Amino acid sequence: MIVAGLAVDEGAANEVDPAWRLAAAFVLGCRTESTRRAYARDIRLFYAWCAQVGLYPLKVHRAHVDAYLRQLEQTPQPKTGRPATAASVARRLSVLSGLYRYAVKEGVLDRSPMTNIGQ
Repeated sequence: MIVAGLAVDEGAANEVDPAWRLAAAFVLGCRTESTRRAYARDIRLFYAWCAQVGLYPLKVHRAHVDAYLRQLEQTPQPKTGRPATAASVARRLSVLSGLYRYAVKEGVLDRSPMTNIGQ
């Protein structure tokens, strides 16, 4: 099954990576389809960055989030050739903050790596 761009095989739910199951459950909680699509896109981008730098999304720490932020702010984006705008960075951080808050609420993580981001 595809949930807002996140592939989830209901029949093999126990075999699906827990990070992707978490993302799918979080995205399902969004009220509108457009929000689900946007959240799924931002999570996919972050998970792809994690894979690129050799991190597992459920093992991320604050320093990793800071590195991701720097990458967004400094690296040209494929669509525009320019670094992400402040609004795009803020939106992506908001999505990740919600995802990790959800992970803590659901008992997947003890604490969020997003604590005090932006302060």
